[in-house]
Amino acid sequence: MNRGLRGLHASSQAPQAFWSAPGSTYTGHHAYPGGLAVHEWLNARIAKAFVEGYDAIYHLSSDPKAIDASIAQAAPRWHDIHKVTVFQWRGDGSELVEYPIADTGAHHPLSGAEAILRGLPLPFVIALLSAHDAPTTVKSNSTQTGLQRLVNYIRAAAIVARRDPVALGLLQRASDGRFQLSQDPPRIEGHINHLPDHDYLFSNDSAATLIGTLRQVAVDYGIDPARQEPRFNCFATWCSRRFRISVSTVVLQTSGRQGLKVVIDREVMERVSPEQLLVERRPLEEVLLLVVVGH
Repeated sequence: MNRGLRGLHASSQAPQAFWSAPGSTYTGHHAYPGGLAVHEWLNARIAKAFVEGYDAIYHLSSDPKAIDASIAQAAPRWHDIHKVTVFQWRGDGSELVEYPIADTGAHHPLSGAEAILRGLPLPFVIALLSAHDAPTTVKSNSTQTGLQRLVNYIRAAAIVARRDPVALGLLQRASDGRFQLSQDPPRIEGHINHLPDHDYLFSNDSAATLIGTLRQVAVDYGIDPARQEPRFNCFATWCSRRFRISVSTVVLQTSGRQGLKVVIDREVMERVSPEQLLVERRPLEEVLLLVVVGH
């Protein structure tokens, strides 16, 4: 464990480029090269809309002490930065398995640890680590409130960063010795960062629907998903990246499996000239393999 943390702190180079990273686990939301950028882009836009909405209705932005728009909009952009670490691509087209820290995906407390190490403002760190659970007294599961889970995320991030969360001012000790959030009451930026991240609910379902359909469509292109898993992984990732998972789901809703195949065929035709098809005398399905899989 300590060796691993030393390696994390000593590394000056990301495991992969930000632009190549997926947004989540394989077959999950935005699970294609560039998916992380799309995920953060959408979350940031939703956060901006929340800031504008709260200002329009409650006039919060007019008072700089009430809401910090820069934190509310920066936190969604920072939150998933360590997905470049936990979701590295494998040679067979799948991804590394993300392990949990503090009962959530490791990328979450890791992003907080880096924010702490970089000396970013404490309100930003708290808002950042509120992405998975808002600082609320509403129960997040059968035993813990969102606020209690947020405290656990802060503790985990501080452990990884090798910092004392109480000395930093992130947490404080209650009279019974338990840790509690030092920010009382919690600021609204944490709630705002939590809410935009929920596109994953639609995108996860969309991904599951798309991958399931692609397993059927792949057979039309001579790919056996069960026996040729690496080739299918490349095929599914290419389709997800080219059409965006959520867009593909809309195609399935309106046109069905055949409609999706028409979209795939059209995309291949746009990347391969008719002359190439004619000279090589290959059917479209074989050309798709060359375009997507490379062999």
